[in-house]
Amino acid sequence: NPGVQGLMIGRGVFEDPFCFRKRGKESERRKAAEDNVTAAISSDDLCHSSPRLLPQRKNESLELLSYHLELFEGDLREAEREGRRLPFEPMKQFFKIYIRGYRGSGELRAKLMGCKDVEGAKVVLKEVE
Repeated sequence: NPGVQGLMIGRGVFEDPFCFRKRGKESERRKAAEDNVTAAISSDDLCHSSPRLLPQRKNESLELLSYHLELFEGDLREAEREGRRLPFEPMKQFFKIYIRGYRGSGELRAKLMGCKDVEGAKVVLKEVE
């Protein structure tokens, strides 16, 4: 069933937000380099629950979350123009996708979960930079 395949591909992004990157020789070289880095990093530096998200992807993941927040902010403005309210709470479900797999990710996620709006989340992310 094609619909089920699409669902499984869509779920893949929740495990690895970078899963749709081009595959090829460059990707193979990157994967080999990541495997070498993984072998060299102590287990304290990686969360056991998500070994695929390496510490060097931390900045990339934070940038991706910032971009997601910007897109959500655009949706908020559009909803306001239409007289609708768009709650921030559903946005929080995505924090674990971006913020995991490196030391301090649990604490950062907890701070983000305490945010009431996009501006608060942006402030928390700025503190990390």
